Amino acid sequence: MPDVLTVTPLAARRFLRRALLLDRPAPDIGTALVHHGYIQIDPINVCGRMHDLILRNRVAGYREGDLMRHLHGNATPLTAAQRTAFEHHLPDTHVLVAFPVAAWPHLLGAMRHRTRISGAWSGRLTPREMDFATGRHMCHHVFNSAYEVDEVTGLVRRVYDGQVEFHDGDAQIRPGITLHYAGGHTGGIQFVRVHTARGWVVVASDVSHFYETFQACRPLPLIFHVGDSVQGYRRLRELAPSEDHIVPGHDALVMEKYPPVSESLRGIAVRLDVAPTN
Repeated sequence: MPDVLTVTPLAARRFLRRALLLDRPAPDIGTALVHHGYIQIDPINVCGRMHDLILRNRVAGYREGDLMRHLHGNATPLTAAQRTAFEHHLPDTHVLVAFPVAAWPHLLGAMRHRTRISGAWSGRLTPREMDFATGRHMCHHVFNSAYEVDEVTGLVRRVYDGQVEFHDGDAQIRPGITLHYAGGHTGGIQFVRVHTARGWVVVASDVSHFYETFQACRPLPLIFHVGDSVQGYRRLRELAPSEDHIVPGHDALVMEKYPPVSESLRGIAVRLDVAPTN
Protein backbone atom coordinates (compact mmCIF):
# COMPACT_ATOMS: atom_id res chain seq x y z
CA MET A 1 0.00 0.00 0.00
CA PRO A 2 1.47 3.39 -0.92
CA ASP A 3 2.33 5.85 1.80
CA VAL A 4 -0.40 8.26 2.85
CA LEU A 5 0.22 11.73 1.45
CA THR A 6 -0.12 14.36 4.14
CA VAL A 7 -0.71 17.98 3.17
CA THR A 8 -1.27 21.07 5.24
CA PRO A 9 -4.61 22.94 5.04
CA LEU A 10 -2.80 25.79 3.29
CA ALA A 11 -1.35 23.45 0.64
CA ALA A 12 -4.77 21.82 0.12
CA ARG A 13 -6.36 25.25 -0.29
CA ARG A 14 -3.74 26.29 -2.83
CA PHE A 15 -4.24 23.04 -4.76
CA LEU A 16 -8.02 23.58 -4.85
CA ARG A 17 -7.68 27.19 -6.01
CA ARG A 18 -5.37 26.14 -8.85
CA ALA A 19 -7.68 23.27 -9.83
CA LEU A 20 -10.61 25.72 -10.00
CA LEU A 21 -8.56 28.25 -12.04
CA LEU A 22 -8.92 30.83 -9.30
CA ASP A 23 -5.17 31.39 -8.83
CA ARG A 24 -4.33 31.72 -12.49
CA PRO A 25 -7.26 32.25 -14.92
CA ALA A 26 -7.35 30.39 -18.22
CA PRO A 27 -6.27 32.48 -21.23
CA ASP A 28 -9.56 31.80 -23.07
CA ILE A 29 -12.95 30.10 -22.76
CA GLY A 30 -11.92 27.04 -24.77
CA THR A 31 -9.08 26.30 -22.37
CA ALA A 32 -11.41 26.68 -19.37
CA LEU A 33 -13.98 24.31 -20.91
CA VAL A 34 -11.37 21.63 -21.57
CA HIS A 35 -9.98 22.05 -18.05
CA HIS A 36 -13.34 21.78 -16.26
CA GLY A 37 -15.03 19.38 -18.71
CA TYR A 38 -18.20 21.48 -18.91
CA ILE A 39 -19.77 24.70 -17.61
CA GLN A 40 -23.41 24.87 -16.54
CA ILE A 41 -25.50 27.23 -18.66
CA ASP A 42 -28.13 29.43 -17.03
CA PRO A 43 -30.88 30.60 -19.45
CA ILE A 44 -32.41 32.88 -16.79
CA ASN A 45 -30.86 36.16 -15.68
CA VAL A 46 -31.79 37.10 -12.13
CA CYS A 47 -28.59 38.54 -10.61
CA GLY A 48 -26.48 37.51 -13.56
CA ARG A 49 -26.33 34.21 -15.42
CA MET A 50 -24.58 31.33 -13.67
CA HIS A 51 -22.11 30.66 -16.50
CA ASP A 52 -21.04 34.32 -16.59
CA LEU A 53 -20.54 34.33 -12.81
CA ILE A 54 -18.51 31.10 -13.00
CA LEU A 55 -16.24 32.24 -15.82
CA ARG A 56 -15.67 35.89 -14.94
CA ASN A 57 -12.93 34.92 -12.45
CA ARG A 58 -11.70 31.86 -14.34
CA VAL A 59 -11.05 33.32 -17.81
CA ALA A 60 -8.78 36.29 -18.39
CA GLY A 61 -10.71 39.30 -19.71
CA TYR A 62 -14.09 37.53 -19.58
CA ARG A 63 -17.12 39.73 -20.24
CA GLU A 64 -20.84 39.02 -19.82
CA GLY A 65 -22.14 36.93 -22.73
CA ASP A 66 -18.71 35.70 -23.86
CA LEU A 67 -19.65 32.02 -23.40
CA MET A 68 -22.65 32.36 -25.74
CA ARG A 69 -20.48 34.15 -28.28
CA HIS A 70 -17.90 31.37 -27.95
CA LEU A 71 -20.61 28.74 -28.57
CA HIS A 72 -22.55 30.42 -31.35
CA GLY A 73 -20.69 33.44 -32.69
CA ASN A 74 -21.42 37.14 -32.40
CA ALA A 75 -23.08 39.06 -35.23
CA THR A 76 -22.66 36.09 -37.60
CA PRO A 77 -23.37 32.51 -36.43
CA LEU A 78 -20.36 30.19 -36.41
CA THR A 79 -20.21 27.52 -39.07
CA ALA A 80 -19.94 23.88 -38.03
CA ALA A 81 -16.24 23.88 -38.90
CA GLN A 82 -15.62 26.94 -36.70
CA ARG A 83 -17.31 25.60 -33.58
CA THR A 84 -15.12 24.32 -30.76
CA ALA A 85 -17.91 23.83 -28.19
CA PHE A 86 -21.62 23.01 -28.03
CA GLU A 87 -24.65 22.98 -25.72
CA HIS A 88 -26.12 19.76 -24.37
CA HIS A 89 -27.75 18.35 -21.27
CA LEU A 90 -25.63 16.32 -18.89
CA PRO A 91 -26.60 12.66 -19.38
CA ASP A 92 -29.46 11.57 -17.11
CA THR A 93 -30.06 15.13 -15.89
CA HIS A 94 -31.94 18.24 -16.97
CA VAL A 95 -28.86 20.43 -16.51
CA LEU A 96 -27.89 22.38 -19.64
CA VAL A 97 -24.13 22.79 -20.03
CA ALA A 98 -21.45 23.86 -22.50
CA PHE A 99 -19.10 21.06 -23.58
CA PRO A 100 -15.89 21.17 -25.61
CA VAL A 101 -16.27 19.46 -28.99
CA ALA A 102 -14.09 16.59 -27.79
CA ALA A 103 -16.95 15.49 -25.50
CA TRP A 104 -19.34 14.79 -28.40
CA PRO A 105 -18.36 11.14 -29.08
CA HIS A 106 -18.81 10.32 -25.40
CA LEU A 107 -22.41 11.61 -25.43
CA LEU A 108 -23.64 9.72 -28.48
CA GLY A 109 -24.25 6.48 -26.59
CA ALA A 110 -26.35 8.23 -23.93
CA MET A 111 -28.32 10.11 -26.59
CA ARG A 112 -29.12 6.96 -28.55
CA HIS A 113 -30.08 5.16 -25.34
CA ARG A 114 -32.62 7.86 -24.43
CA THR A 115 -34.39 7.49 -27.77
CA ARG A 116 -35.13 3.83 -26.98
CA ILE A 117 -36.32 4.10 -23.38
CA SER A 118 -40.01 3.63 -22.69
CA GLY A 119 -41.75 4.92 -19.58
CA ALA A 120 -44.92 6.49 -18.22
CA TRP A 121 -44.00 9.87 -19.70
CA SER A 122 -42.33 8.55 -22.80
CA GLY A 123 -43.59 9.94 -26.08
CA ARG A 124 -46.53 11.97 -24.76
CA LEU A 125 -46.80 15.12 -26.84
CA THR A 126 -49.25 17.58 -28.26
CA PRO A 127 -49.31 17.80 -32.07
CA ARG A 128 -48.20 21.42 -31.64
CA GLU A 129 -45.02 20.29 -29.86
CA MET A 130 -44.07 17.99 -32.71
CA ASP A 131 -44.83 20.66 -35.30
CA PHE A 132 -42.77 23.18 -33.34
CA ALA A 133 -39.73 20.91 -32.90
CA THR A 134 -39.65 19.75 -36.54
CA GLY A 135 -41.11 22.72 -38.44
CA ARG A 136 -40.12 26.11 -39.78
CA HIS A 137 -39.45 27.71 -36.39
CA MET A 138 -36.38 25.49 -35.98
CA CYS A 139 -34.74 27.51 -38.76
CA HIS A 140 -34.15 30.22 -36.14
CA HIS A 141 -31.41 29.88 -33.54
CA VAL A 142 -33.48 31.62 -30.87
CA PHE A 143 -35.80 28.58 -30.92
CA ASN A 144 -33.58 25.68 -32.02
CA SER A 145 -30.85 26.35 -29.43
CA ALA A 146 -32.98 24.58 -26.82
CA TYR A 147 -33.19 21.35 -28.87
CA GLU A 148 -30.77 18.60 -29.87
CA VAL A 149 -31.15 17.34 -33.44
CA ASP A 150 -30.33 13.74 -32.50
CA GLU A 151 -33.00 13.75 -29.80
CA VAL A 152 -35.62 15.20 -32.15
CA THR A 153 -34.81 12.68 -34.88
CA GLY A 154 -34.94 9.95 -32.23
CA LEU A 155 -38.44 11.13 -31.38
CA VAL A 156 -39.44 10.94 -35.05
CA ARG A 157 -38.19 7.34 -35.17
CA ARG A 158 -40.37 6.54 -32.18
CA VAL A 159 -43.38 7.99 -33.99
CA TYR A 160 -42.73 5.52 -36.81
CA ASP A 161 -42.31 2.74 -34.24
CA GLY A 162 -45.71 3.54 -32.76
CA GLN A 163 -44.23 4.60 -29.41
CA VAL A 164 -45.55 8.18 -29.31
CA GLU A 165 -48.99 9.14 -28.05
CA PHE A 166 -50.39 12.54 -28.99
CA HIS A 167 -52.64 14.50 -26.63
CA ASP A 168 -54.45 17.57 -27.90
CA GLY A 169 -55.88 18.98 -24.69
CA ASP A 170 -56.39 17.28 -21.31
CA ALA A 171 -55.42 13.64 -20.71
CA GLN A 172 -55.09 11.22 -17.83
CA ILE A 173 -51.72 9.45 -17.78
CA ARG A 174 -52.30 7.39 -14.66
CA PRO A 175 -54.97 7.56 -11.94
CA GLY A 176 -54.27 10.83 -10.13
CA ILE A 177 -51.91 12.16 -12.82
CA THR A 178 -53.24 14.39 -15.61
CA LEU A 179 -51.58 16.23 -18.47
CA HIS A 180 -52.72 19.64 -19.75
CA TYR A 181 -51.91 21.85 -22.73
CA ALA A 182 -50.78 25.41 -22.05
CA GLY A 183 -48.55 26.70 -24.87
CA GLY A 184 -46.57 29.90 -24.78
CA HIS A 185 -42.97 29.36 -23.70
CA THR A 186 -42.55 26.85 -26.53
CA GLY A 187 -45.05 25.64 -29.10
CA GLY A 188 -47.38 23.09 -27.50
CA ILE A 189 -45.87 23.01 -24.01
CA GLN A 190 -47.80 21.06 -21.35
CA PHE A 191 -47.93 20.84 -17.57
CA VAL A 192 -48.85 18.10 -15.09
CA ARG A 193 -51.38 17.90 -12.26
CA VAL A 194 -50.89 15.28 -9.51
CA HIS A 195 -53.34 14.28 -6.80
CA THR A 196 -51.66 14.21 -3.38
CA ALA A 197 -52.59 14.04 0.29
CA ARG A 198 -53.40 17.78 0.19
CA GLY A 199 -55.37 17.58 -3.03
CA TRP A 200 -54.43 18.43 -6.60
CA VAL A 201 -50.96 19.95 -7.06
CA VAL A 202 -50.13 21.61 -10.37
CA VAL A 203 -46.51 21.11 -11.45
CA ALA A 204 -46.12 24.05 -13.81
CA SER A 205 -42.67 23.21 -15.21
CA ASP A 206 -41.72 25.78 -17.90
CA VAL A 207 -45.28 27.06 -18.21
CA SER A 208 -44.34 29.30 -15.26
CA HIS A 209 -40.67 29.52 -14.34
CA PHE A 210 -41.21 31.55 -11.13
CA TYR A 211 -44.06 32.33 -8.74
CA GLU A 212 -43.93 35.90 -10.00
CA THR A 213 -44.38 34.72 -13.59
CA PHE A 214 -47.98 33.60 -13.11
CA GLN A 215 -48.85 35.77 -10.10
CA ALA A 216 -47.87 39.05 -11.75
CA CYS A 217 -48.46 37.81 -15.31
CA ARG A 218 -44.88 38.48 -16.41
CA PRO A 219 -43.80 36.23 -19.30
CA LEU A 220 -40.09 35.61 -19.77
CA PRO A 221 -38.19 37.42 -22.54
CA LEU A 222 -37.52 34.15 -24.42
CA ILE A 223 -41.02 33.07 -25.38
CA PHE A 224 -42.78 31.68 -28.42
CA HIS A 225 -46.28 33.14 -27.93
CA VAL A 226 -47.08 35.77 -25.30
CA GLY A 227 -50.85 35.36 -25.62
CA ASP A 228 -50.70 31.61 -25.08
CA SER A 229 -48.43 32.14 -22.06
CA VAL A 230 -50.94 34.48 -20.42
CA GLN A 231 -53.76 32.00 -21.05
CA GLY A 232 -51.51 29.27 -19.67
CA TYR A 233 -51.19 31.13 -16.35
CA ARG A 234 -54.97 31.30 -16.22
CA ARG A 235 -55.17 27.55 -16.91
CA LEU A 236 -52.79 26.83 -14.03
CA ARG A 237 -55.11 28.66 -11.66
CA GLU A 238 -58.22 26.94 -13.03
CA LEU A 239 -56.81 23.49 -12.27
CA ALA A 240 -55.32 24.27 -8.85
CA PRO A 241 -57.37 24.56 -5.63
CA SER A 242 -55.32 27.66 -4.77
CA GLU A 243 -52.10 29.41 -5.76
CA ASP A 244 -50.38 27.47 -2.95
CA HIS A 245 -51.05 24.35 -5.04
CA ILE A 246 -49.07 25.65 -8.06
CA VAL A 247 -45.35 24.76 -8.18
CA PRO A 248 -43.25 26.77 -10.68
CA GLY A 249 -40.47 25.08 -12.58
CA HIS A 250 -37.35 27.13 -11.75
CA ASP A 251 -38.03 29.17 -8.61
CA ALA A 252 -35.52 28.69 -5.77
CA LEU A 253 -38.32 29.60 -3.36
CA VAL A 254 -39.80 26.12 -3.92
CA MET A 255 -36.87 24.64 -1.99
CA GLU A 256 -37.54 27.07 0.88
CA LYS A 257 -41.33 26.72 0.99
CA TYR A 258 -41.48 22.91 1.08
CA PRO A 259 -39.79 20.47 3.49
CA PRO A 260 -37.09 18.11 2.18
CA VAL A 261 -37.96 14.51 1.38
CA SER A 262 -35.25 13.55 3.87
CA GLU A 263 -32.26 15.20 5.53
CA SER A 264 -29.93 13.56 3.01
CA LEU A 265 -31.92 15.20 0.19
CA ARG A 266 -32.17 18.66 1.76
CA GLY A 267 -31.66 21.26 -0.95
CA ILE A 268 -32.24 18.62 -3.66
CA ALA A 269 -35.77 17.21 -3.37
CA VAL A 270 -38.84 18.45 -1.50
CA ARG A 271 -42.29 17.12 -0.59
CA LEU A 272 -45.14 18.68 -2.55
CA ASP A 273 -47.82 16.65 -0.75
CA VAL A 274 -47.70 19.02 2.23
CA ALA A 275 -48.68 22.70 2.38
CA PRO A 276 -45.94 25.25 1.72
CA THR A 277 -44.80 27.77 4.30
CA ASN A 278 -45.19 31.45 3.44
